[in-house]
Amino acid sequence: MEACIQSDKTIINLGSLLKISNIEEQKNFYLQTIETCDAVALHGDLITSLDTASLQLLLSFILTASARNITVQWLSASAEIQHASKLLGIDAYLNLPSLTSTQQK
Repeated sequence: MEACIQSDKTIINLGSLLKISNIEEQKNFYLQTIETCDAVALHGDLITSLDTASLQLLLSFILTASARNITVQWLSASAEIQHASKLLGIDAYLNLPSLTSTQQK
């Protein structure tokens, strides 16, 4: 997971793995982002493996950011994150882009 600041927003590359083994690092990263950013764009197209805990933490980040009037948008999302979020019933809350629009980028 890495961030880069681009003009008016912070772009976060979520990487390929979102696992409980690095959940503390993810949590700290999200908390720091919420404290320092006004707008966030997420790249999730490289995600090949994720677990429920990391997906719930990501949802918590998005909801907390929204509650603080921080804009969060997806630039891309892999089929894996879309499938997992649908299985958990949180896809609408994550506001993921459609798979076809992600594949076209």
